[in-house]
This record gives sequence, structure tokens and C-alpha cells, in this order.
Amino acid sequence: MKKLICISAIALFFSSCTLSYDFTVTNNAVGTKKGVSEYKYLFGSIPLGSGLQDAGYQSAAKNGGITKIGLTETKVVSNGLVIKTTTTVYGN
Repeated sequence: MKKLICISAIALFFSSCTLSYDFTVTNNAVGTKKGVSEYKYLFGSIPLGSGLQDAGYQSAAKNGGITKIGLTETKVVSNGLVIKTTTTVYGN
């Protein structure tokens, strides 16, 4: 019984949960280019990784070489300890 409880607790701890999922549409064409930016942090405040991380629309558009944004997608996922925000931008 203790093994079952322990395995269940570990599975729950490492499972991932989508907290937020958002789409934004503009009047521009969706286009063929895609840009992605992400930000990971521990307990909601301690940045993970090296350097400055940015999960904004501007950095995602810059990463994809997009000047006119047609569609944006923002997803926030958490596994209990680490929260990851990913912004995806589509356009031309």
C-alpha cells in the first residue's frame, strides 16, 4: 500500500498541467512564418536558464523574422515546481 501511495504521489508531482491557453487574432494574414519564445521559472519567481529570457510577442516575432503578426498563441504549463510560458507568433 505504501508503494502505491508513493508511486501515485510521484506521478502526480511530475505530471504537467496546462494553466492557461490563449489565442489572439489580428486583421493581418496568418502567413507562413512561425516564431517561438519561452520563459521558465521555479516557483513563479526564480528564473531558470542563463541570460535574459522573454516570452513576449516582440521576441517571438523577432525569433521568427515576422514583421506583421497574424495570430498569437500563449500557453502556460506547470508541473508543480517549474512554470513554463511559451508564446508562439504566426505571420509574415
